[in-house]
Amino acid sequence: MRVAIEGTAIVWANEYNGKRYYSVSVGSKDQEGNWMNARQPVRFKSGIKVSNKTEIEFKAFPTVAKGKDGNFVLWQITEFKETAEQIDVPVEQHYSALTNDDIPF
Repeated sequence: MRVAIEGTAIVWANEYNGKRYYSVSVGSKDQEGNWMNARQPVRFKSGIKVSNKTEIEFKAFPTVAKGKDGNFVLWQITEFKETAEQIDVPVEQHYSALTNDDIPF
């Protein structure tokens, strides 16, 4: 299956056990018109470092990675450009704070 993903998103960066992990916020409306949001794990090419809350335009494809609780889907970012740095967005507006147990890797 070949799937291409492209769009604009805010990158959320977190450090855990000496590694840097990234996700983007994905949102849509339910049937009643209420917004629902979730984190989508993403991965950049080796050696690329993106600051927390950076807005990017990107191209990606879905792939599978191994996590502590089994395999999960993440988006491999193949191309991106920063459209804005360090957006001032409260986390609460997008999703509740996650604990280490919520992170799939």
